[in-house]
Amino acid sequence: MLQRDAPRILYVAIVLVTLAVGATGVYGLYDHLQSMKEFNARLKIDSDELR
Repeated sequence: MLQRDAPRILYVAIVLVTLAVGATGVYGLYDHLQSMKEFNARLKIDSDELR
């Protein structure tokens, strides 16, 4: 019974891992973009103050 279900179990595991990695990847990218925006805004403010 378990031998016959092994490929399906493996497939489900791979799909779950892929989704988890994809979700963290998207969240990480979004987080990175937000921090870049904040960083750029801070740089702009600093350069305005220098002038």
